[in-house]
Amino acid sequence: MSKMPVLLRRTVLIGLCLTALRVQAAAPDEEASIRKVMMGIWDKPEAHLIVGPVVIVDRHAIAGWTQAARGGRAVLHRSDSGEWQVAASGGDGIKDVATLVSAGIPDSAAKQLATALQVQEGTQPTERLAKFASFDGFMRMGAQGHDSHAQAQSTNE
Repeated sequence: MSKMPVLLRRTVLIGLCLTALRVQAAAPDEEASIRKVMMGIWDKPEAHLIVGPVVIVDRHAIAGWTQAARGGRAVLHRSDSGEWQVAASGGDGIKDVATLVSAGIPDSAAKQLATALQVQEGTQPTERLAKFASFDGFMRMGAQGHDSHAQAQSTNE
């Protein structure tokens, strides 16, 4: 009987490790898809877009970005067809769970995203974080999810 809890713990641990490996294996593809979408929208020869860090929970993601002296964060949703679409852009307000919920992310996923973002941004240089924070406001993207930040609807964060 005493060995059963140990075996059960080992089984659970192995299951968690295998799950983590599957998530890690999928993450680079998902991150690459997100980068491709954002680059297709905003990258310019005279102002290269740099995307990262990217955090993903279920069908929702947050991606930091910088472009020349500017920066911010994008909220993305994966459509039913599996394509990533930009739902909103903003600055430090995107780190707030309530802001993520207002962008259509379920509360539990919003909390996970905010936590993951905090961890990932902890590895970023101070200058890059300052660029992320420089985005003023919160812009919901239209049905197209792109074209330009200027075409988005802006609200205060």
